[in-house]
Amino acid sequence: MITPEQLTGLAEAEYVEIIRYIVLQYEDLDTNFVKLSSDHVNLHAMYEGQMSAIKETFSQKLNNSQNLSQNISSNIVTILLNLGNRLSCLIAGKFYDRRKTLTSAVVDDTTRD
Repeated sequence: MITPEQLTGLAEAEYVEIIRYIVLQYEDLDTNFVKLSSDHVNLHAMYEGQMSAIKETFSQKLNNSQNLSQNISSNIVTILLNLGNRLSCLIAGKFYDRRKTLTSAVVDDTTRD
């Protein structure tokens, strides 16, 4: 038969085991919470890093697009100026050819007399 002292000792031992189990569970929860907090911080840092990289890439692409647009505009202006110069030369050349033809006709008329 179990004496009351033995029963009290068993109850105290069981109580100590329950307390140990609760402490271990609390420590596991605390460890998991710290790990989750650390993971959250790491994920947030990764997110910020990726957003920064995306913003930088977008900024570079925007600058490249603006530079390309300026280059295209500059090339169009250059082409138009070159076409204008060529057209001017063609027109001037035609007038020169007509003047030359008229002058030689006048010269021919004077030599006939």
